[in-house]
Amino acid sequence: MSFWRPFAFHIPSIDSILDRQSVTLEDVLDEEQVLQETKNQNRKLMNFLSQKDNLKRMINYITTEAEENADYKHRVRYPNLSSEILSLELTHFSDIIYDDESLLDQLYSFILIEKETPSQSAAILASYASKVACSLMQFKVPQTVEYLKKKEIIPKLVTKLRNPPSLDVLLKVIYCEHTHMNLELGVSQILIENEMIPKLIDQFNTDNDHDSHEAAAQALVELITICSRAGSNSPILNQLESKEMSTKLFAYALAEGSSSELIHGLAVVIELLRRNSLLQSQPSSIPRPNLQNQYGMQEMGIPPPTPPPPPRADLDPNTLPSFIETTLSYLPVMMGIIQNTAPGEESTVKMPLGEQRVFGFRRYKVLETIASLANTGFPAVFHALLHKNIYSACLDIFFEFQWNNFVHATVEQMIVPLATSPLSFLQLVKDFKLAERIVDTSNQNHSEEESSQAVVFRRGYMGHVMNLSRLIETTTSTSEPLKAFLQEDEKWSKYVEGLYKETVQRQKRPFIPSLTQGPSYEDQSNPEFNQLDQNYMDFQDDFTDFLYPDEGELNYDGDRQYEYQNENHYEDVDSEDDSEGDEDTDEEEEGGDSDEEHNQVEQTPTHETL
Repeated sequence: MSFWRPFAFHIPSIDSILDRQSVTLEDVLDEEQVLQETKNQNRKLMNFLSQKDNLKRMINYITTEAEENADYKHRVRYPNLSSEILSLELTHFSDIIYDDESLLDQLYSFILIEKETPSQSAAILASYASKVACSLMQFKVPQTVEYLKKKEIIPKLVTKLRNPPSLDVLLKVIYCEHTHMNLELGVSQILIENEMIPKLIDQFNTDNDHDSHEAAAQALVELITICSRAGSNSPILNQLESKEMSTKLFAYALAEGSSSELIHGLAVVIELLRRNSLLQSQPSSIPRPNLQNQYGMQEMGIPPPTPPPPPRADLDPNTLPSFIETTLSYLPVMMGIIQNTAPGEESTVKMPLGEQRVFGFRRYKVLETIASLANTGFPAVFHALLHKNIYSACLDIFFEFQWNNFVHATVEQMIVPLATSPLSFLQLVKDFKLAERIVDTSNQNHSEEESSQAVVFRRGYMGHVMNLSRLIETTTSTSEPLKAFLQEDEKWSKYVEGLYKETVQRQKRPFIPSLTQGPSYEDQSNPEFNQLDQNYMDFQDDFTDFLYPDEGELNYDGDRQYEYQNENHYEDVDSEDDSEGDEDTDEEEEGGDSDEEHNQVEQTPTHETL
């Protein structure tokens, strides 16, 4: 029997449990493989879980708080497993649940928590209920919307925007409508009638805390992402981009002394600007929230990037959208924030070169907003940024904060779109002296590196300076006025033929030319190879001495064999050689191993010696 056991078919243990005469839901949930077998759609298990009584019990676990003295299974395991099973996107469950309206009533009533500060267990259960509701909804979109209308749940969800489970369900409903536009569900009209957008924007009020500002920003950014799939015909986006709503948003974000309101409010502005772009936008630092993502890397103030939306074909380059016009009207206020630090905002940070000024995340968010405005690609925007000397001020910031690469990258993103407008780019190079600043900065950096005998740090913005130099040189091929101007600039011509050309050639050079382009590894007659090989051996010796300072040396002989040198080791070897001398002599007389072969074996490194 033991011989045939490896060839037997695997019979899940869950099947043996289900074969019992009396089995309960808890017996099944206690089995470790229940979730995996459900994913595998085990027929016996699916038939058991699809029974209405068992579905009711699972919904009851995720909508009813356990008693205080309940055991771990009833408090944690059963609710968690029930939510995972019901969220597996299986039509077996959705068909039965939607046939019984009482189950839907139980599910949605718990999502709409009436308590202002629910307990931790209630909040967890509400997230489970929201997860299950969103999962079931995608199989029954028209039925769900009809049910929500019938029970007037959508207006109730709008009043619970600060409740993450309610907001999750609301966003899922909006998503379903925008992916089933041919069904004419009418959800957007209900949301507009119940003033969802104004209520979300009012969350940026200074009376609210940071968490409220963040939740509102996440919800609005997700709304923009979802509704953008419907193009320019989304009623929700039309309301958000209206003059009234956009003015209200800027008023909260740019209010005097604002901090959290500014950071999160401008996050919404940036996402709207990216949507209204004629060009392929740069990757945004605004996360696409799922209401579980709390702005990753928030401690550093660096949200993860999201892929940029495609440029819109319905926009006219000669006609500014209403939202961009509103944004342009607030440029003076935003520049005032960038150029003047708020009380208590100025700070420094210690670096190897001493204390350096900190630009600040608040000012950086404003700079990022201006960069997003420039990346919309409208000629009127270029004219307004140039006319108000905004580019000049941003270039000053670029060179002033030489170790802030976030600032450098953002200002570079502002300059790149100008290359699509030759006259505007010529004005930037000529009137705002971009070429002159690049030459002077590069010469200063080169002089510092050449004159100092100590270790000199290359200025932090030099990589971006090279990018801008390449951009200028590339644009000269398509802009005759720019080419003519630069040909008359002796300093620029000297820079291009000198430092610029040297840097480009150095960047093209392989890191280790002798190993990538030079002779093969076996060609040791080449002096360049020998020097590189010797440097590598010296590094090995130094690194080994560092790791094992008291255990001898690791040398590299001509035959590329390692020999471990240690006095104690050789004392042991010598004593062994003395005791075995006679045996070695006998072996030599009998034609055994020679001394040379024996020594070669002794020199071979082992795990213990290394």
